[in-house]
Amino acid sequence: FVGGAGGDDEEEFLGCELQFMGTSGSVPTRRRNSSSLLLKLGRPDLPGEGRRSALWVFDCGDGAQRQMISGMVPLGRIDRIFVTHLHGDHLYGLPSLICSLASAWQDTSRLKRLHIYGPFGLATFLRMALGINGVVLPFEISIHELASRGRTRDSEAFKAPVLHAERDINGSVTSTVIHPNERGIYNVCLDPRARVRATSIEHTISCFGYVIEETPKEGRLDVAKLQRLGINDRRLYGDVKDGKEVLVPGSPNKLVNRNDVVSPPTRGRKVVILGDTCNARSVVPLAMDCDVLVHEATYSDEETLFALDSGHSTAQMAATFAKKVRAKQLILNHISCRFTEEEVSRILLPQAIKACGSTHVRLAEDFMRVVIPMPQETITREKYNELTGGVLNSAEVGDEKPNIRPRRKRQRLPANHSDEYWEQVGVDKKAIVSV
Repeated sequence: FVGGAGGDDEEEFLGCELQFMGTSGSVPTRRRNSSSLLLKLGRPDLPGEGRRSALWVFDCGDGAQRQMISGMVPLGRIDRIFVTHLHGDHLYGLPSLICSLASAWQDTSRLKRLHIYGPFGLATFLRMALGINGVVLPFEISIHELASRGRTRDSEAFKAPVLHAERDINGSVTSTVIHPNERGIYNVCLDPRARVRATSIEHTISCFGYVIEETPKEGRLDVAKLQRLGINDRRLYGDVKDGKEVLVPGSPNKLVNRNDVVSPPTRGRKVVILGDTCNARSVVPLAMDCDVLVHEATYSDEETLFALDSGHSTAQMAATFAKKVRAKQLILNHISCRFTEEEVSRILLPQAIKACGSTHVRLAEDFMRVVIPMPQETITREKYNELTGGVLNSAEVGDEKPNIRPRRKRQRLPANHSDEYWEQVGVDKKAIVSV
């Protein structure tokens, strides 16, 4: 990837990589910007649009755009943006980023549509911000709001009045609502390169954790075996790999067995990116055996009560969750500004390593890149078909209590909570009492 707005002559990215643009908590520091994270995906083995490398943004706090420019990020590659929640340190950089994308592509037709996903209220925020700005959008913006359980308002109800400057953006910005299924899982998007699902996680406001599952890699065709069967016409190789019926030469009643000449497919990478949370138990089924888990660790273990009261996690809580989902690598993110960099390495990192019993723990830093290797685990043909041929289904939900966690008084936290609760949030209750 190269810096700047980008163009069609940019070199395609191959592989899967995370790049951190902002790793601080609510307040940025000299070394850590407000929250923002990039996911780069490149799969030349996929057909059609899947061959094109993708650049997705997860959260866009203030100053994120400057970080991207400093990190030589090609803004023109961005076509999907995911917002975990609507706190300013995760959101306020988004309008300026959209304006820059609009300026970059004013005279081109490369970016047709920008997809943005996030909680209820995101469409209203962006309509107001862009309407006041009067930005001229050369592309369409589709805002997909994730419905909290129990909310029944449709997309029309969320259309705030558009403020007029030099141009009415109403026709350029549309919004839809994504409802969870009966298990509380949101089928966010299905891209040729990966599918994204989400669940609601516990914070002081509506907040989500995203699970990105890369498209599995098809098995390799054993050309030598085909040639031994007498199939030398290369035009038939694609038919064999696609599972079409191909006769074995000299045997009019015998078909080529696809499983004999194509190796088993391998699963794609799985990346879990959580927003601010003090309890992410709802995402556990989706996050199991993930390759990378990005989990906030705003506070140290000594500040557990404060963390729970403010809807955040400690290093121990993040590590306990990583152990529960069998994450191959844990990256601690969203570090409180109260820590110096020396204290972060001396306090938070050892606490996380001790809690999860693994050394595969890293502290996120601004501009840090994490390359995620392709797994070598094979999957069945049935699982491959399920992952690559699925259709997004959005189930309506009943009139349940909205999933918004009210603030709790800190002094009441240790009382009236079962052992199961403390186990869910990954906290040693005895340690709480002794603090």
